[in-house]
Amino acid sequence: MKKYFLFSLIFFISTTLAVLAYNYNNRGGGLFNNPVGIEVVGSGNIYVVDCGNGRIQKFSDTGKFIMQWGEQGNGEGCFDRPSHIAADKDKNLYVTDTNNHRIQKFKHDGTFVLSWGKSGKSAGDFRFPQGITVDKEGEVAVVDTENNRVQKFNSEGKLISVWGVKGKGIGQFSAPRGVTVDKYRNIYVCDAGNGRVIKFNSEGQYQSSWGGEGSDKNLFLSPVDITIDSRGNVFVADLGKSCVIKLSPEGKKISTWGSYGINSGELAGPNGISMGTDERYVYVADSGNNRVQKFNTKGRFVIQWGSYGKVF
Repeated sequence: MKKYFLFSLIFFISTTLAVLAYNYNNRGGGLFNNPVGIEVVGSGNIYVVDCGNGRIQKFSDTGKFIMQWGEQGNGEGCFDRPSHIAADKDKNLYVTDTNNHRIQKFKHDGTFVLSWGKSGKSAGDFRFPQGITVDKEGEVAVVDTENNRVQKFNSEGKLISVWGVKGKGIGQFSAPRGVTVDKYRNIYVCDAGNGRVIKFNSEGQYQSSWGGEGSDKNLFLSPVDITIDSRGNVFVADLGKSCVIKLSPEGKKISTWGSYGINSGELAGPNGISMGTDERYVYVADSGNNRVQKFNTKGRFVIQWGSYGKVF
């Protein structure tokens, strides 16, 4: 009887420790606490910035959890309210570590590479950076949200250029958020506070804008993230309208999908959007519903995954 009791106790302890170790390593993989940024890399690898849990989660394109890294903090590989993520052609990942006022660079497996930036208003400094994108030459454009500007860096964090000031005029910003780049290296910025999208060339020179004032002033309410396909069609996540708006290369509205709600295909304050590498699907970080939703490019719902959860 004593041997049986001892064996049972040892089995219970070892099983409990194994479960705790598994839960710690996975830390609620597939659960979200305000997912924001999303990026599709390679053959269907989906990286999601789990903002409230201070981590990055990686999934297959069917929503199967693969891995995660990061935790709350200000050390290497730690985050404080991270928001967006972008990949370069070598599958390196750049994350806006928003409340730490810096950019962190990782390998595709989550290995820390380097970081740059600090809180401030000088060139190269940040105040709550959010949107981030990488062009085909490896140059990194960062939306420096509170400073109402865009800053461009090389892949090692060396400053290349800065443009933008607060305002409503041409090329000015009010709380800019998301950003993307097309195959010609043109840069598209979600000027959320002004309710518009602004297009710049790779040097930061103004090209055009959609929304805001004028005949298309009701096009957006609060555009917060943006993605683009190789044909130049633009997809915008509108936080205020809880929808996705698809535009032609000239900025004309093609279609809209999604409305506020909790059901499949409905959205609650979407904050992130990314085009699949095969350009057949669009992935949306449905932040208010703590999930990711996958649509085809015409807006038909395909699948969803995720639910609310805080990690320990």
